[in-house]
Amino acid sequence: MRDIFYLAFFLTKKNIIMKKLLRLSILTLLILALFTMNDCKKNVEEPKEETSISKKILLTSHIWKFNDMSSTNLLAQIYINSLNMSNATVNFDADGTYTGSMTGQTENGSWEFNADQTSIIIDKGTAYEIKANIVLLTTNVLELNAIYHDATLGDFPVTIILWNIR
Repeated sequence: MRDIFYLAFFLTKKNIIMKKLLRLSILTLLILALFTMNDCKKNVEEPKEETSISKKILLTSHIWKFNDMSSTNLLAQIYINSLNMSNATVNFDADGTYTGSMTGQTENGSWEFNADQTSIIIDKGTAYEIKANIVLLTTNVLELNAIYHDATLGDFPVTIILWNIR
């Protein structure tokens, strides 16, 4: 009987040690994986703003198609999701005018950069004026952050991503 007790004790102790080793191994692998993933993130090149080409040329040499529009405001996001933006485009002309089209309707207006060219001001001096901060402007992507005003929803932040379609 005593031998069975020692055998059970030994197997139980061995199982506890094995479980601890297994937990330690899993923890070590997780830590290693986290460091590896974190290191990989550092090696991924972030899209860079193309500074060799002027922002005006980058903005005006393309027709931009809406890719995504989002808001951190839940009601605004529901409203945005209800819009049919799939074929919406905007064309910024070098003369400071723009033409936007969405669901068969066209809208024209004016645009300009702020002094340090970090924002685009749409329809300046009108009731529809919007200042959009440029997050990214490359030959292929235009990303903007703005505060949009809606008569029903009030002011809410939006992020707009447009792609070059030329």
